[in-house]
Amino acid sequence: MAIPSACTSCAPAGYIRYMALNVRNPNTLDALRNLAQITGEPMTVALDQAVRERLARVRAEDPERLTRLQQICADASARWPSRQRRGDLTADLYDDLGQPA
Repeated sequence: MAIPSACTSCAPAGYIRYMALNVRNPNTLDALRNLAQITGEPMTVALDQAVRERLARVRAEDPERLTRLQQICADASARWPSRQRRGDLTADLYDDLGQPA
């Protein structure tokens, strides 16, 4: 089950909101491995549960935060040119012949 993005209006149409995660901080990676080992869960499950629990705590501390973030994203999205809101992010990079503009 996907967690909805707080900034759904910022993502151009057609973009997938899933991505690989590369943990570069060795302390974070060690903590994740330890958590997974202690719980007997795969690292992905341990990470998923930890993030969901933190998210629940943050939302409980500041329930209006999501609404403020959505308002910021809607405001930013309204300032983008309409073709970029449709997902055509390369329109200004190349001319009609495919050459760099």
